[in-house]
Amino acid sequence: MKAYAQTGNTAVNPYYFKKLDIMVYTMEELCYVMKEEAFLLGNEIMEKELISFVGEECGLDELARELNILVSRKGTLSSLVCMIQDYVGFYSKEEIRKMEETLKMSSGMSDYEKKKLQIDYLVEKKRYSAAGDAYDRLLKELYALGPEIMEKHEKVTAGIWHNKGVAFAGLMRYDEAGECFLKAFQLSGDRDSFMAFLGVKRLTLSQTDYVALTAEYGKQYADCLAFEKFFDKLGEKWQQTEEYAYLKELQSLRVVGEQKKYYSESEKVVGLLKNRYRSSVGV
Repeated sequence: MKAYAQTGNTAVNPYYFKKLDIMVYTMEELCYVMKEEAFLLGNEIMEKELISFVGEECGLDELARELNILVSRKGTLSSLVCMIQDYVGFYSKEEIRKMEETLKMSSGMSDYEKKKLQIDYLVEKKRYSAAGDAYDRLLKELYALGPEIMEKHEKVTAGIWHNKGVAFAGLMRYDEAGECFLKAFQLSGDRDSFMAFLGVKRLTLSQTDYVALTAEYGKQYADCLAFEKFFDKLGEKWQQTEEYAYLKELQSLRVVGEQKKYYSESEKVVGLLKNRYRSSVGV
Protein backbone atom coordinates (compact mmCIF):
# COMPACT_ATOMS: atom_id res chain seq x y z
CA MET A 1 0.00 0.00 0.00
CA LYS A 2 1.41 3.39 -1.01
CA ALA A 3 1.58 6.09 1.69
CA TYR A 4 1.41 9.85 1.09
CA ALA A 5 2.71 12.74 3.17
CA GLN A 6 0.11 15.50 3.21
CA THR A 7 0.97 18.55 1.13
CA GLY A 8 0.37 21.75 3.07
CA ASN A 9 -1.96 22.34 6.01
CA THR A 10 -5.48 21.17 6.69
CA ALA A 11 -7.73 24.18 6.09
CA VAL A 12 -9.84 25.77 8.79
CA ASN A 13 -12.06 27.25 6.09
CA PRO A 14 -12.64 24.74 3.27
CA TYR A 15 -12.75 25.46 -0.45
CA TYR A 16 -16.28 25.07 -1.80
CA PHE A 17 -16.96 23.77 -5.31
CA LYS A 18 -20.24 25.62 -5.85
CA LYS A 19 -21.37 23.74 -8.93
CA LEU A 20 -20.57 20.36 -7.38
CA ASP A 21 -21.71 21.24 -3.84
CA ILE A 22 -18.50 19.74 -2.43
CA MET A 23 -16.18 21.12 0.27
CA VAL A 24 -12.50 20.15 0.57
CA TYR A 25 -10.07 20.74 3.43
CA THR A 26 -6.75 19.51 2.03
CA MET A 27 -4.81 19.70 -1.22
CA GLU A 28 -5.22 15.95 -1.65
CA GLU A 29 -8.99 16.30 -1.41
CA LEU A 30 -8.81 19.15 -3.92
CA CYS A 31 -6.82 16.97 -6.32
CA TYR A 32 -9.24 14.05 -5.88
CA VAL A 33 -12.31 16.16 -6.72
CA MET A 34 -10.54 17.70 -9.72
CA LYS A 35 -9.80 14.22 -11.07
CA GLU A 36 -13.11 12.52 -10.35
CA GLU A 37 -15.24 15.46 -11.50
CA ALA A 38 -12.99 16.62 -14.35
CA PHE A 39 -15.89 16.48 -16.83
CA LEU A 40 -17.89 18.96 -14.74
CA LEU A 41 -15.18 21.49 -13.90
CA GLY A 42 -15.48 24.92 -15.47
CA ASN A 43 -13.70 28.27 -15.47
CA GLU A 44 -15.66 29.26 -12.38
CA ILE A 45 -12.91 27.70 -10.22
CA MET A 46 -10.30 30.06 -11.67
CA GLU A 47 -11.02 32.55 -8.90
CA LYS A 48 -9.39 34.26 -5.94
CA GLU A 49 -11.18 31.93 -3.49
CA LEU A 50 -9.21 28.93 -4.81
CA ILE A 51 -5.92 30.84 -4.74
CA SER A 52 -6.70 31.99 -1.19
CA PHE A 53 -7.45 28.41 -0.16
CA VAL A 54 -4.11 27.20 -1.55
CA GLY A 55 -2.05 30.06 -0.08
CA GLU A 56 -3.74 31.17 3.14
CA GLU A 57 -5.51 27.98 4.25
CA CYS A 58 -3.05 25.31 3.07
CA GLY A 59 0.05 27.45 3.48
CA LEU A 60 1.41 26.92 -0.04
CA ASP A 61 2.39 30.51 -0.87
CA GLU A 62 4.66 29.60 -3.78
CA LEU A 63 1.96 27.59 -5.56
CA ALA A 64 -0.61 30.31 -4.82
CA ARG A 65 1.64 32.94 -6.49
CA GLU A 66 2.05 30.76 -9.58
CA LEU A 67 -1.71 30.20 -9.78
CA ASN A 68 -2.36 33.91 -9.41
CA ILE A 69 -0.02 34.66 -12.35
CA LEU A 70 -1.74 31.98 -14.45
CA VAL A 71 -5.22 33.33 -13.73
CA SER A 72 -4.21 36.99 -14.27
CA ARG A 73 -2.77 36.03 -17.66
CA LYS A 74 -6.05 34.27 -18.54
CA GLY A 75 -4.52 30.81 -18.64
CA THR A 76 -6.59 27.72 -19.35
CA LEU A 77 -8.48 25.56 -16.88
CA SER A 78 -6.41 22.52 -17.87
CA SER A 79 -3.19 24.44 -17.13
CA LEU A 80 -4.44 25.42 -13.67
CA VAL A 81 -5.52 21.89 -12.75
CA CYS A 82 -2.27 20.36 -14.03
CA MET A 83 -0.19 22.93 -12.13
CA ILE A 84 -1.92 21.94 -8.89
CA GLN A 85 -1.73 18.21 -9.63
CA ASP A 86 1.99 18.37 -10.56
CA TYR A 87 2.81 20.28 -7.39
CA VAL A 88 0.92 17.95 -5.03
CA GLY A 89 1.98 14.73 -6.77
CA PHE A 90 -1.06 12.80 -5.58
CA TYR A 91 -1.50 11.17 -9.01
CA SER A 92 0.90 9.74 -11.57
CA LYS A 93 2.07 11.65 -14.66
CA GLU A 94 -0.13 9.41 -16.83
CA GLU A 95 -3.22 10.11 -14.73
CA ILE A 96 -2.54 13.85 -14.86
CA ARG A 97 -2.14 13.63 -18.65
CA LYS A 98 -5.55 11.96 -18.91
CA MET A 99 -7.06 14.68 -16.74
CA GLU A 100 -5.61 17.30 -19.06
CA GLU A 101 -7.10 15.54 -22.10
CA THR A 102 -10.50 15.36 -20.41
CA LEU A 103 -10.46 19.06 -19.54
CA LYS A 104 -9.41 20.07 -23.05
CA MET A 105 -12.08 17.84 -24.60
CA SER A 106 -14.83 19.28 -22.41
CA SER A 107 -13.73 22.90 -22.88
CA GLY A 108 -16.57 24.92 -24.38
CA MET A 109 -19.18 22.24 -23.68
CA SER A 110 -22.40 23.01 -21.84
CA ASP A 111 -22.92 21.55 -18.37
CA TYR A 112 -25.41 19.08 -19.85
CA GLU A 113 -22.90 17.87 -22.43
CA LYS A 114 -20.32 17.41 -19.68
CA LYS A 115 -22.76 15.45 -17.52
CA LYS A 116 -23.65 13.27 -20.48
CA LEU A 117 -19.98 12.48 -21.11
CA GLN A 118 -19.56 11.51 -17.49
CA ILE A 119 -22.47 9.06 -17.74
CA ASP A 120 -21.22 7.76 -21.11
CA TYR A 121 -18.15 6.57 -19.21
CA LEU A 122 -20.41 4.25 -17.17
CA VAL A 123 -21.70 2.72 -20.42
CA GLU A 124 -18.12 2.18 -21.62
CA LYS A 125 -17.44 0.33 -18.36
CA LYS A 126 -20.63 -1.74 -18.88
CA ARG A 127 -22.26 -0.24 -15.78
CA TYR A 128 -25.53 -0.22 -17.71
CA SER A 129 -28.02 -0.04 -14.85
CA ALA A 130 -26.25 2.88 -13.16
CA ALA A 131 -25.94 4.63 -16.53
CA GLY A 132 -29.66 4.20 -17.27
CA ASP A 133 -30.63 5.76 -13.93
CA ALA A 134 -28.18 8.64 -14.43
CA TYR A 135 -29.50 9.33 -17.96
CA ASP A 136 -33.04 9.46 -16.53
CA ARG A 137 -32.00 12.09 -13.98
CA LEU A 138 -30.27 14.15 -16.66
CA LEU A 139 -33.27 13.94 -19.00
CA LYS A 140 -35.52 15.08 -16.14
CA GLU A 141 -33.25 18.13 -15.69
CA LEU A 142 -33.41 18.95 -19.37
CA TYR A 143 -37.17 18.56 -19.80
CA ALA A 144 -37.72 20.79 -16.76
CA LEU A 145 -36.15 23.66 -18.72
CA GLY A 146 -39.24 24.12 -20.87
CA PRO A 147 -39.71 23.75 -24.66
CA GLU A 148 -37.93 26.94 -25.77
CA ILE A 149 -34.71 26.30 -23.84
CA MET A 150 -34.92 22.55 -24.50
CA GLU A 151 -34.73 23.24 -28.22
CA LYS A 152 -31.20 24.62 -27.74
CA HIS A 153 -30.16 21.31 -26.18
CA GLU A 154 -31.86 19.05 -28.73
CA LYS A 155 -28.61 17.50 -29.97
CA VAL A 156 -27.38 16.51 -26.51
CA THR A 157 -30.88 15.26 -25.60
CA ALA A 158 -30.89 13.01 -28.67
CA GLY A 159 -27.45 11.73 -27.69
CA ILE A 160 -28.70 10.90 -24.20
CA TRP A 161 -31.65 8.94 -25.59
CA HIS A 162 -29.33 7.03 -27.95
CA ASN A 163 -26.87 6.06 -25.24
CA LYS A 164 -29.68 5.18 -22.86
CA GLY A 165 -30.74 2.76 -25.60
CA VAL A 166 -27.22 1.33 -25.63
CA ALA A 167 -27.46 0.79 -21.85
CA PHE A 168 -30.83 -0.97 -22.17
CA ALA A 169 -29.50 -3.15 -25.00
CA GLY A 170 -26.59 -4.10 -22.74
CA LEU A 171 -29.14 -5.24 -20.16
CA MET A 172 -30.98 -7.14 -22.94
CA ARG A 173 -34.05 -4.95 -22.39
CA TYR A 174 -34.52 -4.67 -26.13
CA ASP A 175 -38.05 -3.25 -26.24
CA GLU A 176 -37.01 -0.31 -24.06
CA ALA A 177 -33.78 0.07 -26.04
CA GLY A 178 -35.82 0.31 -29.24
CA GLU A 179 -37.99 3.07 -27.78
CA CYS A 180 -34.87 5.05 -26.81
CA PHE A 181 -33.23 4.67 -30.23
CA LEU A 182 -36.46 5.72 -31.96
CA LYS A 183 -36.77 8.77 -29.70
CA ALA A 184 -33.17 9.73 -30.53
CA PHE A 185 -33.86 9.33 -34.26
CA GLN A 186 -37.04 11.42 -34.07
CA LEU A 187 -35.14 14.21 -32.33
CA SER A 188 -32.04 14.25 -34.50
CA GLY A 189 -32.72 12.28 -37.68
CA ASP A 190 -29.40 10.55 -36.98
CA ARG A 191 -28.80 7.47 -39.16
CA ASP A 192 -26.92 5.57 -36.42
CA SER A 193 -29.90 5.86 -34.08
CA PHE A 194 -32.23 4.56 -36.80
CA MET A 195 -29.91 1.63 -37.55
CA ALA A 196 -29.72 0.81 -33.83
CA PHE A 197 -33.53 0.91 -33.71
CA LEU A 198 -33.69 -1.57 -36.59
CA GLY A 199 -31.14 -3.76 -34.83
CA VAL A 200 -33.14 -4.29 -31.65
CA LYS A 201 -36.34 -4.77 -33.64
CA ARG A 202 -34.61 -7.36 -35.84
CA LEU A 203 -33.74 -9.29 -32.66
CA THR A 204 -37.21 -9.15 -31.09
CA LEU A 205 -39.75 -9.29 -33.92
CA SER A 206 -40.76 -12.16 -36.16
CA GLN A 207 -39.71 -11.91 -39.81
CA THR A 208 -43.25 -10.94 -40.84
CA ASP A 209 -43.60 -8.25 -38.17
CA TYR A 210 -40.14 -6.89 -38.91
CA VAL A 211 -40.89 -6.54 -42.64
CA ALA A 212 -44.14 -4.77 -41.76
CA LEU A 213 -42.25 -2.41 -39.47
CA THR A 214 -39.69 -1.44 -42.12
CA ALA A 215 -42.53 -0.76 -44.55
CA GLU A 216 -43.61 2.06 -42.23
CA TYR A 217 -40.29 3.82 -42.83
CA GLY A 218 -40.39 4.23 -46.60
CA LYS A 219 -38.18 7.34 -46.50
CA GLN A 220 -35.46 5.23 -44.85
CA TYR A 221 -35.77 2.40 -47.40
CA ALA A 222 -32.09 2.61 -48.38
CA ASP A 223 -31.05 2.45 -44.73
CA CYS A 224 -33.27 -0.60 -44.19
CA LEU A 225 -31.54 -2.38 -47.08
CA ALA A 226 -28.12 -1.35 -45.82
CA PHE A 227 -28.96 -2.69 -42.37
CA GLU A 228 -29.96 -6.10 -43.78
CA LYS A 229 -26.59 -6.40 -45.51
CA PHE A 230 -24.84 -5.36 -42.30
CA PHE A 231 -26.91 -7.84 -40.26
CA ASP A 232 -26.04 -10.71 -42.63
CA LYS A 233 -22.32 -9.88 -42.45
CA LEU A 234 -22.55 -9.71 -38.67
CA GLY A 235 -24.06 -13.18 -38.64
CA GLU A 236 -21.24 -14.51 -40.83
CA LYS A 237 -18.62 -13.00 -38.51
CA TRP A 238 -20.35 -14.51 -35.48
CA GLN A 239 -20.20 -17.97 -37.05
CA GLN A 240 -16.43 -17.63 -37.34
CA THR A 241 -15.87 -16.92 -33.63
CA GLU A 242 -14.61 -19.38 -31.01
CA GLU A 243 -17.68 -18.67 -28.90
CA TYR A 244 -19.99 -19.78 -31.71
CA ALA A 245 -17.96 -22.97 -32.24
CA TYR A 246 -18.13 -23.69 -28.51
CA LEU A 247 -21.92 -23.24 -28.39
CA LYS A 248 -22.36 -25.49 -31.44
CA GLU A 249 -20.24 -28.13 -29.73
CA LEU A 250 -22.35 -27.75 -26.60
CA GLN A 251 -25.50 -28.21 -28.66
CA SER A 252 -24.09 -31.39 -30.20
CA LEU A 253 -23.57 -32.90 -26.72
CA ARG A 254 -27.30 -32.76 -26.15
CA VAL A 255 -28.06 -34.21 -29.56
CA VAL A 256 -25.82 -37.25 -29.01
CA GLY A 257 -27.19 -37.81 -25.50
CA GLU A 258 -24.24 -36.73 -23.33
CA GLN A 259 -26.59 -35.03 -20.91
CA LYS A 260 -24.28 -34.88 -17.89
CA LYS A 261 -21.51 -33.11 -19.77
CA TYR A 262 -24.05 -30.89 -21.52
CA TYR A 263 -25.57 -29.65 -18.23
CA SER A 264 -22.13 -29.21 -16.65
CA GLU A 265 -20.91 -27.02 -19.51
CA SER A 266 -24.23 -25.16 -19.65
CA GLU A 267 -23.91 -24.22 -15.99
CA LYS A 268 -20.51 -22.68 -16.74
CA VAL A 269 -22.01 -20.56 -19.51
CA VAL A 270 -24.92 -19.46 -17.31
CA GLY A 271 -22.50 -18.60 -14.51
CA LEU A 272 -20.47 -16.42 -16.86
CA LEU A 273 -23.62 -14.63 -18.05
CA LYS A 274 -24.73 -14.05 -14.46
CA ASN A 275 -21.38 -12.51 -13.59
CA ARG A 276 -21.56 -10.22 -16.61
CA TYR A 277 -25.06 -9.15 -15.58
CA ARG A 278 -24.01 -8.49 -11.99
CA SER A 279 -21.15 -6.36 -13.28
CA SER A 280 -23.48 -4.38 -15.55
CA VAL A 281 -25.85 -3.51 -12.69
CA GLY A 282 -23.03 -2.77 -10.26
CA VAL A 283 -23.66 -5.69 -7.88
